[in-house]
Amino acid sequence: MDNHFGQNASIVFDGLPIPPTSNMQYAIVFRPTGRQFVPKKELVQYKKAMADYFLRNHVAIKHAREVLGGGKALSVQAFFAFERSRLFTKKGNFKRLDVSNRLKALHDCLAKALLLDDSCFVHIGAAKYPVDTKDEEHCCVNISVVDMEEEGEEPPPSVA
Repeated sequence: MDNHFGQNASIVFDGLPIPPTSNMQYAIVFRPTGRQFVPKKELVQYKKAMADYFLRNHVAIKHAREVLGGGKALSVQAFFAFERSRLFTKKGNFKRLDVSNRLKALHDCLAKALLLDDSCFVHIGAAKYPVDTKDEEHCCVNISVVDMEEEGEEPPPSVA
C-alpha cells in the first residue's frame, strides 16, 4: 500500500501523479454568452489518474477521512520528484520549473477524495527534488492535523 498512518494524525500519499501546471489546466472558449473555462486534456487525464489512485487505495482513503475529517485545520506538504534534467541545466544551474502553480489541481483532487473543503488546508508547502528517470517522477503528499491554538500563531496585521 502507498500510504502510511502515523500517531500524530498524519497521512502520507506516495506515488501520486504530478499535476499539470495551471497553464495546462483550462482553455478559455469565447461564447456568445461570454467566456467559458473548459478543462484541457491534461487536467482531465490528471483527475482520472488521481481517481484511479484513490480507488486502488480505497481502504487508506476511508481511514484518512476518519483521521482528517471533521473540520480540522490541516497542513498539506507536497513533494514533487522530477527528472534531474528538468530541474538543472548541464552546468548545474536551476531551470525554471514552478511547482506552486500545480498545487490547486492537487488540492482539489485531495479534497474531493477526502470529502473535505480545501479551505481547511491552512498550512501549505511544496518542494521539488531530483530523480534519475522520467519514470520515477511522482508526487508525495503529507497531510497532518494542525492545532491552531497550540501553534500560537498570530494573524497578520490587517492592511488598511
